[in-house]
Amino acid sequence: MLDVTDLASIGRSSFDVATAFGGPLSYVFEQAGQGLDELLAAVRPGGIVLLSVLSRCGSIHQFLDSVLEAGVNGYRLLAQTGDQFGETARSAVIDLPHEMHLFTWEELERLFITRPCRLVDASAANFLSVRADGALASIDPARWEEFLSLEEAACRTRGALDAGTHIIVALESQAA
Repeated sequence: MLDVTDLASIGRSSFDVATAFGGPLSYVFEQAGQGLDELLAAVRPGGIVLLSVLSRCGSIHQFLDSVLEAGVNGYRLLAQTGDQFGETARSAVIDLPHEMHLFTWEELERLFITRPCRLVDASAANFLSVRADGALASIDPARWEEFLSLEEAACRTRGALDAGTHIIVALESQAA
């Protein structure tokens, strides 16, 4: 297992592409910049880093029932800072607290804009489909394909970046 904040063991400039999906930068809180530096160092100049982080607004929307049940005041700090810890990190699904940082697009952009990389593309994940399990469960195959096309187009709009469950970016390393 690797630590995204210390990838020296895999070598520098060793890969054409590095992926970090599932939000690993969300789990290292204030070390997210260090994690991004490590990912960029792992790829060759011109290499691509594909990563996802958990989205603050989209995650709150996805789990809105739990937020309302627990009381909105308990989630006010999460909404303001993106840091999920303590009671808001408890889950009925897993035994350990699910502590993480939920990003906004603006926050993520600030993370990579000062580093030796170029944004290739960005997208939300699960923008239209979040909280639509019932409606999508019985959709016929032709309508499913139509929906996926609509979801893909919607997720790629800048206005949707904060509203999906994750924010996905592709960065090109511009290290010398």
